[in-house]
Amino acid sequence: MTRATKYKPPPYSDAWREYRVLARKKCRAVLVFVIGAIPSMLLLGLLFRALLGPEWADPHKDVLILIGGLPWLAYAGYWLSRLGRWRCPRCGRPFFIGRWYANHFARSCLNCGLDKWNEGAGSTRKLTTR
Repeated sequence: MTRATKYKPPPYSDAWREYRVLARKKCRAVLVFVIGAIPSMLLLGLLFRALLGPEWADPHKDVLILIGGLPWLAYAGYWLSRLGRWRCPRCGRPFFIGRWYANHFARSCLNCGLDKWNEGAGSTRKLTTR
């Protein structure tokens, strides 16, 4: 009888799983920003217009839009920057930020050249993106 060997995941699979979670959170953050920011800015404008009158709200509508949209923008920006600073599983430096430039659509690390979704050292097989 042979002893069953314990499955050992490839070296980079945990890191790619973390990246996948961050990418999904980024997509959700952008959707929440688009769906939440515009209605909140409109409602805030209508509320101030109803409470303080059009003579006050109309000249200050730029400030009201800023107040209504800034929290949503900060929320989306947090997740976008967090994904942009995600560290490469091989070299540990930011995957999408090179020495002189950044490319958030890069298919390989801008520092060491590791292909996106590569399973590990010496492997040519890539993880599925689902």
